[in-house]
Amino acid sequence: VVIAASLLFGYQLEQRRNKAAESFAAAQSCFEKSDYECASEAVLKASKYGFKEEEVRQLQVKISLESAKVALSADLPEIALEHLVTCLGLQPNNISCVQTACTARTMIAERYVSTARWEEAVTLLDEIITGCPNLSDSRSLQEDTFNRWYSDAKRQGNLVEISRIQQLWNARFPKE
Repeated sequence: VVIAASLLFGYQLEQRRNKAAESFAAAQSCFEKSDYECASEAVLKASKYGFKEEEVRQLQVKISLESAKVALSADLPEIALEHLVTCLGLQPNNISCVQTACTARTMIAERYVSTARWEEAVTLLDEIITGCPNLSDSRSLQEDTFNRWYSDAKRQGNLVEISRIQQLWNARFPKE
């Protein structure tokens, strides 16, 4: 009975290893064909079957990053950020993942500005400027946002809003 159980266990373990290797190979193949959805599903299977953790993580990062780039090129920054959750979760200091996330967030801020969602734009730009200091365009976009917001409030004759905008401006751009 013990020998039979050992043989059965060994057989099942070998089957699991084979499924893990097959799934990982499929993930790599899908990735090479730029089929990131297929690659993502296959790499998850490989992980489930116990394929080498580090190799799975590396491929997941690549899939996440490339999926995000495709979403950005399709002008879908929100989708790009969803893909980058994996990348940033596995490698929070990965420069490519961080820069791609910064680009996506900047695109979202630009949309906020174009639809006069001033406060949301300013808040997001504050976060971008803090977390993405290499994006100099963010600072100029923030200045433009404040100027447009101020002009909008002035055009409406909203003195309370004008005062608040000036206070927010002075907090970010103090006079020397």
